[in-house]
Amino acid sequence: MKDVVTSDSHPSRTEDLRDFAILVESLPQIDFFWPMVGALEAPAHLKGLFELKTCLEFTSKHVQLDAHNADVARHMVRLASILTGGPEALAKRPIISCSQCPISPLSFEAGLVEGQVEEARAGIPVVAMSAAVAGLTSPVTLSGTLAQVNAEGLASLVITQIARKGAPWIYSSDSSAGNLKTGSIDYEALESVLLRTGSGQMGRFYGLPTMTAGISLEEVSTTLARVSEGVGHMMTQALVPSDLASGLGGIDNARGASFEQLLVDAWVWDI
Repeated sequence: MKDVVTSDSHPSRTEDLRDFAILVESLPQIDFFWPMVGALEAPAHLKGLFELKTCLEFTSKHVQLDAHNADVARHMVRLASILTGGPEALAKRPIISCSQCPISPLSFEAGLVEGQVEEARAGIPVVAMSAAVAGLTSPVTLSGTLAQVNAEGLASLVITQIARKGAPWIYSSDSSAGNLKTGSIDYEALESVLLRTGSGQMGRFYGLPTMTAGISLEEVSTTLARVSEGVGHMMTQALVPSDLASGLGGIDNARGASFEQLLVDAWVWDI
């Protein structure tokens, strides 16, 4: 958590997640809550449930988060079912979805994929957010990384449909260019936008719902003389073929989040 005005920061806590939920509830520019921070003080085996409980308690909007294993996924489904009138009602009108990431290159972590199977069986939409980093965990070429991202997505789709035929599934990618000097991701690189665009086009090709756009200004917001100056930066992401987008409020290449950043991002997104 970072205050972009004072530069003060601290590890995120449940109350930070709560305050983000309250902010998101009040912002008409945002249609669903994608938690930007976690409840890091919570016991590891209960962290996901702490986060889901907090989200559902402080926002009425759809919540998208993740489950690190099958047991957590089952408890999440049970918790959400209480608010919808039971498991069947939840499957008909899911108030939550889960972002379950393939691990680049083309592998699946045991706990995450087991959670994905439980979610698919319950009718919870699964978002297969591939996070390949070109030149580091995928080929350095755009075409090579897109081919890998597509393979990871289709593998996830197969897993979901084996768990439950017709289960809702969303084609997604948070893939980016790699900074080969530092070994880190680089969301601000032009290649990152092209990777998002290519992924969105692949989802469209298959006729699937997509979540490939990442909309935020990141560090740009601190240098704006006026809000309208941020429109050009966000427009590159707004043009990505994508039904859903995340990233509002993110800073430092998605390593952190800020209340002030969320408000500026939402304001520019509105424009």
